[in-house]
Amino acid sequence: MLSEMYEEDAENHMAAFAATISFLVLIIAVSIIGAVFVGTFLPIFLMGPKMMQSGI
Repeated sequence: MLSEMYEEDAENHMAAFAATISFLVLIIAVSIIGAVFVGTFLPIFLMGPKMMQSGI
């Protein structure tokens, strides 16, 4: 009975650890994708006012 209790406790800890790690990986992936989008589109948006002023 004691070994079953320890096995269940270890399984609970491993499930919580796996959920935490998967959440952290998701956050890291979202931040990397966001950085790529910002790095791609920010120069285009910053170029807009300069192009408008040079046309006038």
